[in-house]
Amino acid sequence: MYDRLIEYVQKEGHPIKDGTAWLNELMKHPEMDFRLAAVRILETRMILVSNDRTGFNWELMEENVRFGIAEESNELSKTYLRSLCRDDEDEGDDDEDDDSGRENDGR
Repeated sequence: MYDRLIEYVQKEGHPIKDGTAWLNELMKHPEMDFRLAAVRILETRMILVSNDRTGFNWELMEENVRFGIAEESNELSKTYLRSLCRDDEDEGDDDEDDDSGRENDGR
């Protein structure tokens, strides 16, 4: 059903701009599988906003997202800095070649 929902959203022109309107439209779909998926999405939305202990743990999600973003940012920074160091080394090699060419010209 996942692939069918993706196709419905992306290829059949039903983007999720307004979640409530999109869900209302999905509940009226001619195929039962789509209507059942809409009910499951609706149930999940209700759990996410419930205040009881079985609800979604927003604090844990936020903590995990922040941790993930920090880790990814660190890795991207390391990769970028490594590429700068390699570029500097490559430029240094080019400078040495230029100097040696000058010595041969007698300058």
